[in-house]
This record gives sequence, C-alpha cells and structure tokens, in this order.
Amino acid sequence: MLISHVFGGSAAVIAVVILVVVGLILTLAQIVHNISACTGGTMMFIYSALLIAINRKMLPKPHPHQRVPDRCPGLVVPAVRVLAVLTVQQQLGKLLGG
Repeated sequence: MLISHVFGGSAAVIAVVILVVVGLILTLAQIVHNISACTGGTMMFIYSALLIAINRKMLPKPHPHQRVPDRCPGLVVPAVRVLAVLTVQQQLGKLLGG
C-alpha cells in the first residue's frame, strides 16, 4: 500500500493520515455547500426581479378593483435584497471562521 510505504508502515501514522484526509474532504464539502446556498439565493433574487419585469410587460392589465398596489413589489424586492445580503454575510462568516 502506498501510504504504508511512504510512512514506514506504522498503523498509527496511517490512521492519522486517513483521518486528516477524511477531515479535509468533509471541510471541502461544507465549503461547497455554503457557496451553493449563496449562489442559489442570488439566482432566485435575479429570477424574481426578471419575473416581475416580464409580468409587468406581458400580462394584460388587471381590472382596477383587482389591482395590487404598485408599492407591494417595491417593498418585496428590497426585502429580498436585504435577506440575500444577510445570507451571504452569514455564510462568509461561517466559511472564514468568524
């Protein structure tokens, strides 16, 4: 076996090397998970803004009594932005050990 040849065959050293490699793999998996969560949130934010823009241009105008006030999307978009920034900040803190 390559590990036993490199480290002289000591079972304790081989066990430590295996534990270090497993720890590194788990750490990398956690980093990938944090990055994918932030990327997914950012993509959902961009998608929601595009969806609002498309809906305003392509859908027929609603009846005046059924219309949602224009300020509702204006309040939702900044709220989503704030939540996206807070999520990225929190995940970066976890990633960098803060």
